Amino acid sequence: MLGSSSNSKEDNLQRDDPARLESRSPHTCNGNESPTTKFRDRVRLVGAAILFCVIGGGSFLLGELYHISPVWLFLSWNSIGLFMILGKGFRGHFKNARFTAFFLLWMAVHGTVVVMLMRWVRMLYWVPLMGLELFVGFLSADLLFGIRPDRKAD
Repeated sequence: MLGSSSNSKEDNLQRDDPARLESRSPHTCNGNESPTTKFRDRVRLVGAAILFCVIGGGSFLLGELYHISPVWLFLSWNSIGLFMILGKGFRGHFKNARFTAFFLLWMAVHGTVVVMLMRWVRMLYWVPLMGLELFVGFLSADLLFGIRPDRKAD
């Protein structure tokens, strides 16, 4: 039994196509992963997490100092988050002023919908309702401007 399981592992490793293995990691160079690249990526990840916490926490601290409701801050961060997630796919379309106005309106609606969902709707329904809101936004962008997000940007 023991010998057969190790042989199957070796067989699986031998059957793996090097091209397929290379496509698994974005940091391969001729099939070899650089340890310094891996370390840099981890340092950047930790740095991004710390920066996110400092900026997010700092915004709520300033909101407390200047008596700004946390709801407004949360709405703003949700809108900014929508831009960070979806803006890259629509990057080439922001030259059109009408589309830019539409996207700013969509950001405001998205932030408002998320705040309203958190306030008045059970958590069970959040994902389907946010999915519906995003679907309506994508459909509106397609119907009004005939554009779809660029899949290559992901």
